[in-house]
Amino acid sequence: MKFAITGGAGFIGSNTHHYFSSCGDELLVIDKKQPNFNLENFIQADISDQDIVYHIDDFKPDCIINFASQSKFDHYDSVVTDVLGTTNILNICKKKQIKLCHISTQEVYGPYDGKPSVETDKLNPVQPSAAIKASSDLLIKSYYNRHKTDYIIIRLSNNYGYAQNEQDFLPKLINSIIDKKSFHLEDVQQKKDFIYVEDTSKIIRNLLLKEKKWKSIYNVGSGQFHTNLELTEQVIKAYKKITNKDISFDNIVKIQSNHQYNDQKYLMSIKKLHSHIKVNYTDFHTGILKTVKSYVNE
Repeated sequence: MKFAITGGAGFIGSNTHHYFSSCGDELLVIDKKQPNFNLENFIQADISDQDIVYHIDDFKPDCIINFASQSKFDHYDSVVTDVLGTTNILNICKKKQIKLCHISTQEVYGPYDGKPSVETDKLNPVQPSAAIKASSDLLIKSYYNRHKTDYIIIRLSNNYGYAQNEQDFLPKLINSIIDKKSFHLEDVQQKKDFIYVEDTSKIIRNLLLKEKKWKSIYNVGSGQFHTNLELTEQVIKAYKKITNKDISFDNIVKIQSNHQYNDQKYLMSIKKLHSHIKVNYTDFHTGILKTVKSYVNE
């Protein structure tokens, strides 16, 4: 198949590119930032720029996979990307009869309220960035209701793996260990559903190949819950195993009280996903070991 991947230079987008490429798919990658590594058929462009229609029209994809997003603290740019950019892509899909796979987040549901969020739940975001992402989800549903524009929305839990933004928790921790610098650990008991990024890429492709309705929403997670403290301990254990270096938790990690941007707990049901496709998840310990090894071998 032919896929145009917008936001394809980012963490999950670039990993998805590598997996789809290994499967023999034809790919066009669009991102407004230059990637730090080689991406075949890459075009530097902003999805809010209407001129991207010419690139997509030349390529003629079967489906556009939209990963494009901004920092959760930069609300203006998030509106431009998630609202204006998504609207631009929807207009292209409507005009050219292209299917859309939109990558969203578990945060659009709002915090855990005693039962796991399912795909039919009303959206109740707390963070402004999640509210902006929810706006793009609703735009997509409205284009189907009004224009029958085919879509799949995939709402992800916490992805981890190689090539994450260096300011994210995991790469900051690994690089602190490698550079022998202190790492400030906050929210030690905050528990999250972690999924290895290669698993996410495989799930996305599997859903796209098997989907028949094309007006669907899927929650995608692994059901492997770990606290920030457990993640930190596992990273240190993996680093010691890979390097044979004897490092101490207390010498690296400095535990602090919660910060002002403390995230709530999120919990999604992934029963619908498992009813549609078979998923073989990477074990958390194996995934962390592979991730740490990638950074060590840079």
